[in-house]
Amino acid sequence: MAVSSALNGAERGRYLRFPAPSLPQDFPVRLGRLEDRSGTSLEEMALAAGLPARRGRLWRIGRPPNDDELRAIVEFACAVPGGIAVLLLDASQPWPVRE
Repeated sequence: MAVSSALNGAERGRYLRFPAPSLPQDFPVRLGRLEDRSGTSLEEMALAAGLPARRGRLWRIGRPPNDDELRAIVEFACAVPGGIAVLLLDASQPWPVRE
């Protein structure tokens, strides 16, 4: 039996939680790139995740997101074509290539 089918939503959320990793120093810049790629402001991203718009403004000025906010940002980035790469890959490094 799969774990997801054996647990209800609240239990699944408890088991699938993970600690937020250390964020890169340029995370606000990466959020700005995600903003450009998606055509959605950080305030709109926050609202779409059910958070107050002011959270988006705080991310913009460099306040790191908490665990739940980071999950919401990553979920949003996954819905944007190329969004997760913009958010997580270092633009100063070459893109990884599979051989």
